[in-house]
Amino acid sequence: MLSGIGPREHLEELGIPVLCNLPVGENLQDHIISMVRCSSSGAPKDYYYKIAPDLHAFIKTKEDLPWPDIQMHYTSTFYHGGLSKEEKDLRGYRDEFDSALLYDFGETEIKEGVCFFPNMLHPKSVGNIRLKSKNPLDPPLIDPCYLDDPADIQTMIGGIRFIQKLCDTDTFRKYQIKPAYFKFDNCPHEVDSDKYWEHVIRHLTVTTWHYIGTCKMGAKDDKTAVVDPSLRVRGLDNIRVVDASIMPHITSGNTNAPTIMIAEKGADLILRDK
Repeated sequence: MLSGIGPREHLEELGIPVLCNLPVGENLQDHIISMVRCSSSGAPKDYYYKIAPDLHAFIKTKEDLPWPDIQMHYTSTFYHGGLSKEEKDLRGYRDEFDSALLYDFGETEIKEGVCFFPNMLHPKSVGNIRLKSKNPLDPPLIDPCYLDDPADIQTMIGGIRFIQKLCDTDTFRKYQIKPAYFKFDNCPHEVDSDKYWEHVIRHLTVTTWHYIGTCKMGAKDDKTAVVDPSLRVRGLDNIRVVDASIMPHITSGNTNAPTIMIAEKGADLILRDK
């Protein structure tokens, strides 16, 4: 956009000469993740670390879905005792989040248990990136629009209900593993209601740093696309975009391997057209 490739109206507002009018910065997508803690009083203290320090699963919150919409992360630790300033700054957590970790049960001892992290794979909420100014040293304005679409809230709640069903199985009941509910001072809703979980989700949900889509790849007649199927920027010669921003839709899992694949394919395309 600083070079003049982007939405005409936005660039003209900043006094940047328009080289090519394209929807650069639109279609920003990301995977977001929340947290459900589960306490336990029926297992040896080091039990969780021996059997499963870190597990993942792909689940459907609705049976009729064509593919999973939640990637479930599991860690054998019970987050309690607060976060360091560096951790809060890195993850963008507000003080209310840390306060909930420290004081939600009015207890001070470290509790045993596990944590589940439902990670939404196909959010309907879509954000954008804009320039703050034409000064390249100014950081861009990034608006991910997380949870803007109500359907995303329902998907995350579906992931939480799956965790609750898991806790109700014989295996989990054997070790008295059950959800430990957060108590937010500013939450007026009944614990375990959908409105309660929406409040928790809106407070605890964070990025997983899987940003994609702002230079979308598309067919010749796709007006929302920035690059063509050969990753060439539309309307210009000798310039390609070869990174995660060309993905039209976010992948059903981590974006690292798909981005490497894009780079490999991009290299082949450049060599082919050399």
